[in-house]
Amino acid sequence: MALFLFFCSSCDTSEGRPYLQTSQTSQPQLLTCSITNPQSNAQFNMEENITVAVTAEDTDGTITEVQLYVDSVGYDLKTVFPYNFVIKAGDLNPGTHLLKAVAKNKQGAKGEDTVSVIIKQPSTESPDFVTFSDGKIPNTWQTDTWELDDTFGYDDTYSLKATKNVATVVASKTFDVYSYVEFYTTGSNFYFYIDGVKTEPVNTNNTSNWKQWVYGFSPGKHVFKWETTSANKLNLDAIKFASSDLPEAHTTGVTLPYGGSPVANVNYTLSSNGNNIIIAHGICWSTTSNPTVAENKTTNTGNLGNYMNVIENLVNNTTYYVRAYATNGVGTAYGEELSFKTAKNYIGDSYQGGIVAYISDVMGEHGLIAAPNDQSTNIAWWNGNYTVTGAIGTAIGTGQSNTTAIVQTQGPGNYAAKLCDDFVLNGYNDWFLPSRDELDILYQNRNLIGGFTTDYYWSSSEDYYTSAWCQNFGSGLKSSGNKDGTYAASRVRAVRAF
Repeated sequence: MALFLFFCSSCDTSEGRPYLQTSQTSQPQLLTCSITNPQSNAQFNMEENITVAVTAEDTDGTITEVQLYVDSVGYDLKTVFPYNFVIKAGDLNPGTHLLKAVAKNKQGAKGEDTVSVIIKQPSTESPDFVTFSDGKIPNTWQTDTWELDDTFGYDDTYSLKATKNVATVVASKTFDVYSYVEFYTTGSNFYFYIDGVKTEPVNTNNTSNWKQWVYGFSPGKHVFKWETTSANKLNLDAIKFASSDLPEAHTTGVTLPYGGSPVANVNYTLSSNGNNIIIAHGICWSTTSNPTVAENKTTNTGNLGNYMNVIENLVNNTTYYVRAYATNGVGTAYGEELSFKTAKNYIGDSYQGGIVAYISDVMGEHGLIAAPNDQSTNIAWWNGNYTVTGAIGTAIGTGQSNTTAIVQTQGPGNYAAKLCDDFVLNGYNDWFLPSRDELDILYQNRNLIGGFTTDYYWSSSEDYYTSAWCQNFGSGLKSSGNKDGTYAASRVRAVRAF
């Protein structure tokens, strides 16, 4: 029998290796630390932020801290989850840098992970700024259609003046980052082309007699062309190429109107496009802090301004975090984080003499209660005469006033509204016949409330002097039925408000 001895270089118990590996068994690893973002050798421009995301797990202790090192120098320390760090790429020199995350637990064990990132060298051509204060036109431009004008300048002594119907300057430049070009013109119409395609400005602004034009474009080599198709004088001044910035969005508010499912209305402002084309903007949300566009989001297009987006189908009794976002070529920027909590779903609960049928506010303090059973299986809406009662309210919240108007007009007798008005259950005597929309709420929540059939039910909403609104609880169909009940509407379910 041969005996083999194995030597394992990783089988020591020194600090940073909190587990022992043998040739026969392997103990579970107690502490892990991983940099999940960025990927190793990811490249960044000087204008970007580097978001470093670290995960740390400990099966036999508690994580006490995660520290980030940049080129072996301590950069930042986090003691609570999430372990996210932000590094300004502009704070680092161009070249390769080593990022190391070290996690520690309360037992003194360590886990670590490293990645490399590359900071790109800025372009030697971008950004730059061109004016004509020296009385010269750049040699790389076509100059046969322009002349220097020393009598009218925006922010210096000279500007260019178009001397022909079509005035064109073409320049070929290379940019490493998302950038923009800015012009100031006065006079006739001005047009701008990127690689032969007419381009709309991302910003315009009138300044005195001059107009500002800002056009954004992507990295790479481009041919730019600007022209006028008018024989009128066109002055061109202050041409600026520069790197674009992140856009800017602000989360301004959250409201929580009631809906069939919890709903939130979120307001935000898109205040800056960073001098580049906005790819998308909207809101993003999550049940954890700092939501991103990788989670739930709305997607909008459009110019700067104020917006409102609706979040639907949220979960009851749950805290959500929401913030605005805006994305251009440079990247995605986020607005302020707001949080809100949806109401508990009380519908179907027993409460104040009946069953909760509707919640009208997010805190669950107001709404409608339905009687647990029908009050009648065969009753007419009228009291024997076709009378205009004035009970024309159809919205939620009008059922009580409708019922009062019907009873005051029709007087004593045996009819739907009077039956509800006289109804007393579990000590409560303020029941009424629901309006058309209140009846529809009962239909929507019929399974949670219980006790309904598939027949027609009366509402308190009068449609005409001979008819009133009713609803089929089998199909949900709303109809205007004859008040004498011959249309088949015959059932009644009383409700009360709380």
